Amino acid sequence: VSRKLGIICRVSSIKLRRKAGLEERARLLRYQALAKIARQSKSNVIFTGHTASDQTETFFLNLLRGAGADGLCGMRAVRKLSDITGLAEDADLLVVRPLLLFTREEILGYLRAQKLSFCEDSSNADTQYRRNWVRHELIPLIRKKQPQIEERIAELTAIFQAEQEARFAETAAMRKSVQDSSGRGIDLRVFFRYHISLRTRLLHELLPQCSYREINRILSLMAQMKDAGLVVFSLKKALARSVGRKAKLAPLIFSTGEK
Repeated sequence: VSRKLGIICRVSSIKLRRKAGLEERARLLRYQALAKIARQSKSNVIFTGHTASDQTETFFLNLLRGAGADGLCGMRAVRKLSDITGLAEDADLLVVRPLLLFTREEILGYLRAQKLSFCEDSSNADTQYRRNWVRHELIPLIRKKQPQIEERIAELTAIFQAEQEARFAETAAMRKSVQDSSGRGIDLRVFFRYHISLRTRLLHELLPQCSYREINRILSLMAQMKDAGLVVFSLKKALARSVGRKAKLAPLIFSTGEK
């Protein structure tokens, strides 16, 4: 197909060990592979084929894992890659999803009408993976009661996304005020003046790769350190101590001054 259209085709292989968190690790590695290809081709935009059906699946996957309001926002049509990977070096790349307005069936119907060939990954039928279970088991069951499930979820994610924009503005102002005078960490005295919802949101923005449970551990650690009289708090140390993970801080935040 690429030869016929005069488009360069590049193929990348990703090796994964079969263990817990396989789907999430595979997702991040796919984006890293796409970022590598984008830089090799001197491109700054990555287009993906995500559909309204994928958006519905993502909504229910996030709901099942107990995601907060941000998780229920689903996928945005345009987003910085760094918001997905949590890597500062990915801030210069955009992910664009032009097919989010169309369901999988609409796209397949178009391909058939135009007599265009397509292929499907055989692993998509394996319901031992949670996304496939949601696609083949959960959503068909819901569709019996709500045939327009993709449209309803699209409306709901749009509402969550609009509310998220307002919260982003609040935490942007908070981010500036909690930076300590040295620029190396968080001033705990200022941080704890804010409502718990804003404290949680700011940490989610700074540490997008952390789960809700891990963020709560870090918040508890910060409270303990504040009570002990500590003024400046290091996120890198917090990750190592409470999560046991090497820090990968989100872009456009202050530096902790550590390496």
